[in-house]
Amino acid sequence: MYRSLYAFRSPEPNSLHFAAGETFLILERSNQHWWLGSRSSSGESGYIPASYIERIQVRDREEGRGTRPRTGWLDGRGIALSRRLPAEPCAAWLALPEPRSSLAGTPRTSRSLTGTPRALHSLTATARTLRSLAGTARALRSLTATARTLRSLAGTARALRSLTATARTLRSLAGTARALRSLTATARTLRSLAGTARALRSLTATARTLRSLAGTARALRSLTATARTLRSLAGTARALRSLTATARTLRSLAGTARALRSLTATARTLRSLAGTARALRSLTATARTLRSLAGTARALRSLTATARTLRSLAGTARALRSLTATARTLRSLAGTARALRSLTATARTLRSLAGTARALRSLTATARTLRSLAGTARALRSLTATARTLRSLAGTARALRSLTATARTLRSLAGTARALRSLTATARTLRSLAGTARALRSLTATARTLRSLAATARTSEQQGAETGRN
Repeated sequence: MYRSLYAFRSPEPNSLHFAAGETFLILERSNQHWWLGSRSSSGESGYIPASYIERIQVRDREEGRGTRPRTGWLDGRGIALSRRLPAEPCAAWLALPEPRSSLAGTPRTSRSLTGTPRALHSLTATARTLRSLAGTARALRSLTATARTLRSLAGTARALRSLTATARTLRSLAGTARALRSLTATARTLRSLAGTARALRSLTATARTLRSLAGTARALRSLTATARTLRSLAGTARALRSLTATARTLRSLAGTARALRSLTATARTLRSLAGTARALRSLTATARTLRSLAGTARALRSLTATARTLRSLAGTARALRSLTATARTLRSLAGTARALRSLTATARTLRSLAGTARALRSLTATARTLRSLAGTARALRSLTATARTLRSLAGTARALRSLTATARTLRSLAGTARALRSLTATARTLRSLAGTARALRSLTATARTLRSLAATARTSEQQGAETGRN
């Protein structure tokens, strides 16, 4: 198989015109400068300048080696590829053989050449046919090698058909490859969401814990009020202790009062007695003491009224203690109210999320519990950050729905991934088969030429046999 390096056009009627890059089969190497060849695409034959063409190899896919036509090089010489034509035209030295169309039986008169013996000029039509068959025999040898190449390419042709279908599949898989790239990024996103899912599970457990803490909070409220009541009762107990000591003093004063009554009668008797003057002085001091006791009696009366007032204030004190606890709770709920405002906006967003509906129910109960819990302020801060995360997860929820369908698609694409690996190797094979495809096109035209030459060869053999008999 040969390929033209340059374009060639000559006024000679038996020369072959061609453009650069065409392929030929060499039928006969007449001399060093002009060869008889046939165009592989159309089967047209004629003489070609040897310096305008170069030899190419056809790769045998089954045997793994180059296939060459069985034709030898010129003895002792090589052909220099050049755009320069030979000094003498082909008509000046060679009697051109008849075109292959004349081999079917209609001979044509060839030109007489300078320096050619007269015996060759006077050859019969059968001899001329035999001379043209000599070149055809050489061409048949190269065509035999080409036929072997065609046999080896038979399996390649089938592979090319399957590769054609594969090429169509590759075109459809082009979009799949882009989808796989996006799915790779999606897989990375899913890995980052794995930690988020774990955090949501821990928040679910935390919500359950908050529900159990609701009853504990109520008990803590009652215990706080009880503690405050005990503190107020501590001072009351001290007052009672002082009152108990006062009662004991009053009891001792009761006997004293009886003694004073007897002393009053005695004082009347002592008035007449001069010796009772000293006793009167002591009684004066006792009178002063009684005056102080009068104030004490008044204080006791006020204490009695105070005791009654304290009893009425007992219920009031309890109410005041609950109100004091309520006031402290309201102060702690001031920051909670702000958080609740942001949570209200978050709640509106969460209503649109199907997957977070259950979380909203638990958060609603948690919100009600948080209003009454002072110690859950820290939990509210973490929930505020969680609410921000839930806002960012709004778009993620929609993406998760699409990713669910994508996951199903990925399962079906598992086999496709393996096919893609084999197709990658097939693509490399296709690149190497690109030149083979071009060669196959030229070989297809050659096959057509071979069919016509087969009939010609049979005719030539019959004519040769008849000539031998004659």
